Amino acid sequence: MSNNSNILKVFNPPESRDLTPNECTHCQILQTVVLTGGGAYFASNMPFRVQPGQRLPPAATQAWQGGVRGLGFAMLAFGIYNAWYFFSPKAPHA
Repeated sequence: MSNNSNILKVFNPPESRDLTPNECTHCQILQTVVLTGGGAYFASNMPFRVQPGQRLPPAATQAWQGGVRGLGFAMLAFGIYNAWYFFSPKAPHA
């Protein structure tokens, strides 16, 4: 078998190494976008909107809706913090 086989790398992974800042940038940007976008979606009332004339299921109590919105605000705050921390000039990787 070839040394470039992906199957061999699954069963015999290479030694772990520290990532360079350039290798982390793409993941940090994606994490920031997903946290900020997902947090904004859950923090809004959009997951619980229904068509006129329809009702929410009985399991969607006020406490459940408040919990989902609270999780959304937490995700949104973490996404903003992640963007601020990663793109600030004083970050350890800069």
